[in-house]
Amino acid sequence: MDPYMSVFFMFTVSFPEAMVISYFVITFMGGKPRLPEIILIALTQAVVAFIVRSLPIAMGMHTIFLILSYIVLICLTARISMWASSVGIVIVFIVFILAEVSVTQLVTAVTGLTMSSLVNDRYNRLLFTVPTTAVLFAAAFLFKKFNISFTGITGWQAIKEKYQVVPDPGSSALYKEYLPAVVFILLPSLLLWLLNFTYVSVQVNDYGGYYPSLFKILFNTLIIMLAFMSLWAVRRIRRSIEKEMEAARAAETIDRMKELIFSIRKQRHDFNHQLQAVYGLMETGSFNEAREYIKKTYHYVSGAGELIKTDNPAVSALLYTKIGIAETRNIKFDISIDCSLEGFPLNGNEASSLLGNLVDNAFDAVGANEGGDRLVRLEITAERGEYILEVANRGHLEASLSGKIFSPNFTTKKGHDGLGLAIVKEIADRYRGVIRVSSEGGETAFRVNIPFKR
Repeated sequence: MDPYMSVFFMFTVSFPEAMVISYFVITFMGGKPRLPEIILIALTQAVVAFIVRSLPIAMGMHTIFLILSYIVLICLTARISMWASSVGIVIVFIVFILAEVSVTQLVTAVTGLTMSSLVNDRYNRLLFTVPTTAVLFAAAFLFKKFNISFTGITGWQAIKEKYQVVPDPGSSALYKEYLPAVVFILLPSLLLWLLNFTYVSVQVNDYGGYYPSLFKILFNTLIIMLAFMSLWAVRRIRRSIEKEMEAARAAETIDRMKELIFSIRKQRHDFNHQLQAVYGLMETGSFNEAREYIKKTYHYVSGAGELIKTDNPAVSALLYTKIGIAETRNIKFDISIDCSLEGFPLNGNEASSLLGNLVDNAFDAVGANEGGDRLVRLEITAERGEYILEVANRGHLEASLSGKIFSPNFTTKKGHDGLGLAIVKEIADRYRGVIRVSSEGGETAFRVNIPFKR
């Protein structure tokens, strides 16, 4: 039996310790601790600790059993998910272990006692268990005071507010998503605890209830597990980052689509007024003015109408944004879409990047032009098993530059990084596409052919 445990110590040490840990876990994971629940968890955990430490098992196995017991008790009593309980216990136990490591080293330095006397003498052991619990209580108090929580550290609250994410009550998706990050961040602390644990075991060295060979196997097994957990955590973190980036792009696309729908609704609402204006001009004999009015109105209405044909929200959202940019820069942006992009092989991010760079390049090219030369046109068609995207602008491209413009960092514009067209070519090559540039008749055109999906 562990000499540390007795009924007296069960209530004077284990019970207060369990109260602090339970309170810390529940508040840190966003729950609302209630005193009766905390007392119930602490009493049950104290009894479990008494039983576990009375069993003839190797040193260190006690902690594993106690952690599992905490997880189950907090999940059942505080009514938070098993994942939340697990994540909270892992984090708080790491804090507890670090506090214990620091206090133990300080006590041995100040009192001059050996580690063996601290571990094997129940009263000496109070010298580091009581201060450790006090440090943990201070940490819990500071976390509560400054509103430090799991959702705050991971940034989930900001993500939830920005993208209006409302998880189902009791959902464990949040903790599953961020558990790899938590594990990865806390692995160094866990390794520190293992090293300190080894130090304690070696100093005790009387083998009273300890099993060096079993501990050696356990220690090596945990080190191997840490290595695999590190690889798993890094992989999951990368996937989580990709998902968050995709969610951000999707949210931006939705915002642009909402603007597009609002614009079309506004056009429909104003259509009667436009007809009345045209009718009035014709009734007064102002046919030329009526023609110009219809021409401008048609151009304004047809731009948004063309975007509907894409059947691709990401492309429609991007082009709607570019229409607004063209208006602010006084550039005429003609769009002609003769096919659906519903089966377009590029994903939303790639399609936006390819078209966006081509259109931006054309806008910059006509920026110095005047009058009717401030024109950019976009045509999207499909024929002979491939999509054809053509972006053209008024202006001439020197023949000597046609072979260089797709090279990374090559640019003729001051203040540009020269990556736009290189990115376009890289995306086209990825999908076995071909990009060509031509400059004739006072117009420079970039034509990208992307084969259909096979």
